[in-house]
Amino acid sequence: MKSGRIKVAGKLGRLALRFTGFLAWMLLFSLLVSCAGNEGGAETGSGKAEKTAEELVDEALHGESADVRLEAARELKESGDEGAVEALRAAALNPELGDGRVRAVRALGVIGSDGAVDALMEVVGQTDHTDVRGDLSGLGSAGEAFAAASSEEDEYVRSTAEQALADLEGAKEADLEIVAGLWLDKLQDLRCYAIHALAETGSEYAARSLVTVIKNQDAAGAAVTSLAADAMIKIGSANVEDDLIALFNDKSLFWPRRTAAKILGEIGGQRSADALLAEFWNDDDSPEYTWFIVADALERLGERLGDEQAKYQAHRYDLYSTSMKYKTYIEDGDEEMIPLMIESLNAFGSKQMAEAFLNCGNPRLESAARKWAQAEGYEVTYSEGGGFAGWGSGR
Repeated sequence: MKSGRIKVAGKLGRLALRFTGFLAWMLLFSLLVSCAGNEGGAETGSGKAEKTAEELVDEALHGESADVRLEAARELKESGDEGAVEALRAAALNPELGDGRVRAVRALGVIGSDGAVDALMEVVGQTDHTDVRGDLSGLGSAGEAFAAASSEEDEYVRSTAEQALADLEGAKEADLEIVAGLWLDKLQDLRCYAIHALAETGSEYAARSLVTVIKNQDAAGAAVTSLAADAMIKIGSANVEDDLIALFNDKSLFWPRRTAAKILGEIGGQRSADALLAEFWNDDDSPEYTWFIVADALERLGERLGDEQAKYQAHRYDLYSTSMKYKTYIEDGDEEMIPLMIESLNAFGSKQMAEAFLNCGNPRLESAARKWAQAEGYEVTYSEGGGFAGWGSGR
């Protein structure tokens, strides 16, 4: 009877057994290394120790470059640490920090949480107009100051300085310092940085918060309010539409309702168009200025929404405005304006306007005046006299 026996395999089998053993040892070694790595979890996979919120706040305020400060702010945003927001708020409100206040505001804008928005609104509410950039005019001429400012790393500083330079190009030498001073005030106001940061958050909560700036325009000042309006337009939140319509309908608010109309023209919907149309031509509080702003808003809404009534009323305002300035247009002698001037005469014309057309020396306007007079039941007669502006006499 044969019995089974186990014997060592040949040379190939022995090699296979040795290789299998080697793999087993490698697997065991990998497991040991992995366990050791987990126990030493104080370091990240990249080998860099994780930074605390306090360290990130310090980096956001004092980092050696804009990129370092921005990355710190982004890490704070991801962490959601409200203690960091409070620390940045305190820094933004600390008058002894100088440029550190601007960096705190920028970091809050990157974080963009509701708490960060509240902190930025607190900065906006400050009324001391603290100069956080130093006296840029000390660099030399106003133009040199703005040229230096436009090289700054911050987008708001650059864009503001570039706009200032554009405005300064046409300024007379005697007025240069005055104009430059106004722009420097705007550039140096910490509240303007805060408005810019609020726009960068892109949050609806920020848009709703900015409504209070528009409503309290007298306290905020023209520059801050203008930037707040631009920020709301940039955010583009439709959730503030009803609040802005309410501001527009409150006739006790002289400037805020006009600012509200401007914003509604950019971000509003059909409700905005209906609200503006309901008040158009019915405002006895500085009507011409109100109509100008509302007409511009209606034109934008009409184009965006396809609202023909809004577009029609905006065009009607153009005709009305032309009827108020016809003497200037006659003196300018711009041929391209003639169709609008004739349409304006037919829509809002007067006897004085028709006589000015009749006697300006332009055949097309003279013909239009005769047709208007006939339609209105007037008879055209001639007598000695003058005093009428000639076509193109002001060029």
